[in-house]
Amino acid sequence: MCLSFLLYYPKVALKQCVSSPNYDSISNDKNRLWPILSTYNWTTQHNRDEFKQKLSESSIFHFCQGDTMVPKTLKYIFHEKPPVHVYVPPKSSTCPQE
Repeated sequence: MCLSFLLYYPKVALKQCVSSPNYDSISNDKNRLWPILSTYNWTTQHNRDEFKQKLSESSIFHFCQGDTMVPKTLKYIFHEKPPVHVYVPPKSSTCPQE
């Protein structure tokens, strides 16, 4: 699911929805990103976990577009904030009956 989908309100007919990590926690120089990533040993769990952690620290590009959606502020780069509280699942998974 596109992360940008969670950011738009009110509901509009979407034509395009894009979200993508910027990988800026790995390198701020986009020309060096691929050479750095190509050196990773993806077969080890440790390296995959390290990459996942770095990715969670990167900013994310978000963009939604629709027929009536004209953004007033063209700010597409966001730094995600970690949750304030740890998710706790509900005690009961059944919906109340009316």
